[in-house]
Amino acid sequence: MKSTKFYQLDSGMIFAAGLCFFASSSFAQGTDFEKRKAERLAEIDQRIQKLQEHRACVSGASSHDALRKCGDEMREWRRDERNEHREERKKNKNN
Repeated sequence: MKSTKFYQLDSGMIFAAGLCFFASSSFAQGTDFEKRKAERLAEIDQRIQKLQEHRACVSGASSHDALRKCGDEMREWRRDERNEHREERKKNKNN
């Protein structure tokens, strides 16, 4: 009988320890999730702002050359963004 009570006590302690471990790890993941979510929203806002600037440039263009300049600026911005993302991926892959 005593061995059964001891076994029940051990399994209860193991369960409680496991529950604490998973609760703390999910809390840490939640913090990382909120941080990443905020970063993604900031990136989206930045893209929206850039598209609005590009739209204003295109709508204000009075010649083909002005329209071309708008497109060139947008392509340069996209190229820079792409390169930044590539560098981030390389950095994250190496860590």
